[in-house]
Amino acid sequence: MSNPTAQYDLHLHTYWSYDATAQLENHFKRAVALGVGCLAITDHHILDSLPDVVAMSADYPQIRTIPSAELTVTTSIGAVDLLCYGFPDDIGPIQPVLDAYHR
Repeated sequence: MSNPTAQYDLHLHTYWSYDATAQLENHFKRAVALGVGCLAITDHHILDSLPDVVAMSADYPQIRTIPSAELTVTTSIGAVDLLCYGFPDDIGPIQPVLDAYHR
């Protein structure tokens, strides 16, 4: 019986997140070692890591990346962490929402 590995890791944090210390390149190195083909860096309430992710992707062309963030939203049942994927290159229209998390 073979031991299959995941091809995607869609919930990763880096030192840009308040709850993590991981270096971005370590995620890419580990993905290569495990045969993971797609990463989503979902740092909390911030897209500041996106330029670093884009730059790192150039060094690891075999790894696809999805622009992502983890946002906490208030619902009728309380606070919920929402994983958001596929941000556009121009985040101008959503920047006020992200800025509100840091006030």
